Order: sequence, then structure tokens, then C-alpha cells
Amino acid sequence: MENKQLLELSTKLTQKQRLEQRQLMLMTLLNTSIEEMEDLINSEVESNPALEIESETEPDSESEDFSPVEDKSEDEDFPQDLSAEEAEQLRDSVRDEDNYDSNVDDWDDYVYANSSPDDKEFERQIAAYNSFRDNVFRQIGEMKLSDEDRMLAEYIVDSLPERGYFDSEDAATKECNSISNQFLFREGIRIPQEKVKQILVDVIQKLEPAGLGARSLQECLLLQLDALAQPKNRETISLAKKIIANHFENFSKKKYSIILKKEKISQEEFDAAVAIITRLNPSPAVGTESNRYVTPDFVVTHEDGEIKVSMNTPTFPRLRVNRDYEKMLEKMRRSRDKETLAFLRKNIERAKLFMDVLPQRNITMCAVMNEIVLQQKDYFLTGNRSLLKPMVLKNIAEKLQMAESTVSRVTSKRYAVTPFGTISLKELFSEAVNGDTNSAAAIRQVLKEIIDNEDKSSPYTDEKLVNVLKEKGYEISRRTVAKYRESMKIFPAHMRKEK
Repeated sequence: MENKQLLELSTKLTQKQRLEQRQLMLMTLLNTSIEEMEDLINSEVESNPALEIESETEPDSESEDFSPVEDKSEDEDFPQDLSAEEAEQLRDSVRDEDNYDSNVDDWDDYVYANSSPDDKEFERQIAAYNSFRDNVFRQIGEMKLSDEDRMLAEYIVDSLPERGYFDSEDAATKECNSISNQFLFREGIRIPQEKVKQILVDVIQKLEPAGLGARSLQECLLLQLDALAQPKNRETISLAKKIIANHFENFSKKKYSIILKKEKISQEEFDAAVAIITRLNPSPAVGTESNRYVTPDFVVTHEDGEIKVSMNTPTFPRLRVNRDYEKMLEKMRRSRDKETLAFLRKNIERAKLFMDVLPQRNITMCAVMNEIVLQQKDYFLTGNRSLLKPMVLKNIAEKLQMAESTVSRVTSKRYAVTPFGTISLKELFSEAVNGDTNSAAAIRQVLKEIIDNEDKSSPYTDEKLVNVLKEKGYEISRRTVAKYRESMKIFPAHMRKEK
């Protein structure tokens, strides 16, 4: 009886591990942009000998038994053109906890193919603001990390202050503990706090700009000094490190004579080291923002009074499990070499899991976008931002019965082409103001229109703007008006005045 209970416990743990692997892989794919998808697929093929790209020259007869997808453009796994009303039908098919057969031996052999009809393919690029986090996310995407480590790294980057590092060791420890808890609650995966700290040091602190992820200003400066590669100034850089590492407090208080005495160095040597230190950046993340070109993930159109949503899905390589690898597994089934057998099974399992999750990425993204269109139908029909309704991640997540973190990944850094221009999905989310009737985004739009149409010889003060908004049915405080105005980079009244 005791042995039976142990056996049942072992089985449950194995299933949980594979479910986590599926979750992690899906989250990674949802975080991956269109531009990065092909690189990610190629990277997966290179790292897994059981996965291969199917050659276009191979006879169809060889692959007939391997593909459940007869017509990629019409297959339900690849929704390309749906009305907003039809999105209701997707809700039942999208869940974070899918029914999932974790026994690799029971799976059928198949290929994964992702393509879109020629008339639906849309690859026009647009310029988009690129924050320091976007730059760091791109670096993380280029690193060879496990799905779990990649997600942890992204969580850490999201938690960094705007300057790019933490105030102190205590602040970093507190944040690492918070990330550990978030990972458990949002992803259902338990990660020790020490593992989070390890990713902070071994991954984040190795990225650019130098000093990123430091746990104090002192460590931030040391990381920047470590990144300097100037052979001619090697000794001076070494002295600068000593000053920051061993005499940071005295250096900060300008007690230079104490440093000179303890290090037994000349004034000239000290001045040379200080010249290097003063060129370091105390806020490494500030000023790294830029503009980049992005490819929209969705195309929204109007047809006969209905809203149509299409996914911009470029043609990716067709994938399949390597047949020789499968034959090798068959031969090894009766072998006593358990280690080799486990290795083969693991690679084949990951290959099939990867091909299984790829279409799930499209299903999830399409379902989220269609739900957004359903909730913001008036806006998508007119393009009038004042018609935006209050909408937060939770509203979408509850309708689709998925985690908020999943919705966040689908909408973060994603764009849609509409009849009235290209929009960032992030711009469609805002909290309710004045109860549940108005969204912050809608009020910002009304505020912008009021200021655009004001008499520039006598522009409205923030106090006057409060009254004008009240007349239009929007009751907000002067402080909120100032906050919204500043967020739109609109100057105060005295700076908008024109003669």
C-alpha cells in the first residue's frame, strides 16, 4: 500500500513539471515579436536534434501521415479573419490550463506549418518608441536561456526603477522576494528567491547598459568600471575600482586626503582615477530610449459595417520531428541504457511540445485581440478616442478565463493597423474615472481637444480646464488635469500663450 502511494505521488509530480514546461514555452512565444519569431524557431531547431525544418522539395506522400493541418489558411488553429461577434466562439477554446497529454509515447507524429494567405499578409513597418526595457528585452531574447530563466529575467527588468538599478541590497532582496511570489501567483510555478537573485547577477548585470541591475550606486559604478576595456589605462581603472570598492563613503563625502593616505598614491594618480569615475553614469538606463521600426501584429478593417480582425502571420518554416531520431527511440525502447533513452524521449517531447504550442500562440493572441475589439467596438468603428471605455487587463482575462499576465504579454509592445492609423494596444487600456462611465484615455482625448481648440491668446489654466470638463460631464480634480496634461507633454497655460 505504501509503495502504491509513492508511485501515485511520483506520477503527479511528473505531470506538473510538463505542464509548467508548456506554460513557460507559451509565455515565451507570446513575448516574442513577429520580427523575432523566425530567429526563435531557428534557435529551437539548432538546439534540439529531434526537431527539424521540413524541406520544401520532399514528396508530399512522405509527410501525409505527419500533418493534421490539411489547409493552413482555413484551419481553426490559425484564425486569420474574424468579425468581432465571431470572437465569442473563441472563448471556450482559450485556456491557460489546457487539457494536455503529457505522455510522449501516446502522441501521433505530425508537422507544424504556419502560413497566411497572400492577400492577408501585411508587413508594413512603423516607427515606435523604444524604452530602455525594450532594449534589454531584445538582449534577453538573443541569449541562450531556458524558458524559465528567460521569464525570470523579464520579470526582473520590469521591476527595475527607471534609472536601471536598485537603491540598496535590501531593496533588491525585497524585490526578488516579490518576483518569487508573483511567479507563483501568476504562473503557478514556485521559484526560490535565491534563483531570482542568481538571474539578477548572472544575466541582468551582464547586459547593456553597464550598471544595469546593480543593488546600489556603488555596485552600479563598479559594474561600469568592469565593462571598460582600455589596456592603456588598465592601472588607472584598477585604482578607480579600489577607490569605489574600498573608499566609497569617503569618496562621496570628498574626503580625498584619507584615500590618498590609505592607498599611498600621488595626487596625480588619484586625479587620473577620479577623471574616469566622473565619466561614469549614475543613471545608466536614462537616455537609452530610442525609436525603432516594428511590424504590426493585427490588421483591423471595416466590411459592411462589421469589424474584421486579421492576424499578420508571416510564413514561418514548416517543422517536424526528425524521423531518424524517432527510429532511434524505437530501437532503444528495449535497451538497458536508460540515460540515452531518457535523453531521446526528452528531445522528442520538447520538439512536439514546441510544435503544439506554436499554433496556441496564434489562438491566444487572436482571442485577446478580438475580445479587445468587442469591448471597444465604438472606438474601432469611429476612431474617436473619447469613446474608449474603461478597460484593464482583468476585464479581458475574466472574459477569456486566462491569467492577467497572459493578456499582458499579448498586448505589451503590440500594434494594430486600423482604418484611422496604427495604434499601440497598450493605449487602449485605462482605469475607470467617475465610477464606471469614463476611461482615463477618453478624458485625456477630450482634454486634448479642448486645449487644441482654446483661444491661444488666453489659454485655459488647469483650474479653468476642470470647469470646462465638468460642463462636458467629466468631473476630475485640478491635480488630475495637470497629471493628464503633463502625460501628453502639453505645457501649462502661461507657456501655451501666443500673442
